[in-house]
Formats: sequence, C-alpha cells, structure tokens
Amino acid sequence: KQDILSTYNGDVLSDFGDFAGIMRFGDKTLITSTDGVGTKSIMVLDYYGYEKGFEMLGNDLVILNANDILVKMGHPLFFLDYFGCHKLNATHLKCFVKGITNACKSIKCSLIKGETAQMPDIYHENTFDLVGTIVGYCDGVLNGKEMIQEGDIVIGLPSNGPHTNGFSLIR
Repeated sequence: KQDILSTYNGDVLSDFGDFAGIMRFGDKTLITSTDGVGTKSIMVLDYYGYEKGFEMLGNDLVILNANDILVKMGHPLFFLDYFGCHKLNATHLKCFVKGITNACKSIKCSLIKGETAQMPDIYHENTFDLVGTIVGYCDGVLNGKEMIQEGDIVIGLPSNGPHTNGFSLIR
C-alpha cells in the first residue's frame, strides 16, 4: 500500500482501494477502472458455448467496468480490452469483440484499443483471461462515506444473479 501511495500527487482524488481511480486533469476530472470477468468465463463458456458465451463475456466486461465508475458519478469515454488465451480462435475473438462493441454502444463509449495475447506457456488449453479498462470523466465525485448521513434514504437494487465476483466460490 505504501509503495502505491508514494506515487500519488496532489491531483489524485480517489482513495486507495476505491472501485475507481479518480484524478484531476487540468480543469477536468478523469475516472478509470480496470477489471476482468475472472473465473466466470469458465462457467459461462461451459453453459452457453463459445460463441454466445464470448459475446456475453464481452458485454459483461464493459458493463462491470462501467459500473465501477458509475458508483462514483463517472461517465464513460473509452474502453480498452485484453484477450489472453492458450491458442487464438478467430471466431471466439470475433464474438468477444461483438459483445464489447454492443455494450460500448449501449453506454456511448468508444472501444479504442485492444490487446490479444496467445501464450501457450502461460494459459492452459481452453482457458482465457478477459480484462478491460474504462476511462471516463466526472462532474463531481460521489463519496458515500462522506456524503451519506444518518436519516438519508439509501435504495438497494436487487441483483438478477451473480455478475463477476465470487465465481471461484460458486463453482
């Protein structure tokens, strides 16, 4: 933690461990998050198959990162993706990118860069690492610890199921 904090300057507005990194950039405020779908990919690909599964995972990757900046009042600007695998299959990659682009369009976010890595010495056969980074801006910074006061009404929205965290335990 101390090594990370030692890189902060006066323009860093987020706290260590926040869902999103927030930084003043001139008269603007940028917000970013990086996350991956993790072991959810195993369950989704087993259940839905590769084509539908990769499209779903691409969509989920964008939306989970967008949610991380949304909780801090962020608006998405652009997205970057990483597709790591044992052996590249062009159909799988095409379905993954389709899911990403559909999600980006739905939140008015540009997909401006991606990285595809085929590394048989790192990844086992039929395993994948799917990671994304979103960058956006915010007009103000929501800090629930400071802003929510006793007497405020906090609304919880039900989840329609597990999204990205806890899939190792669920499996």
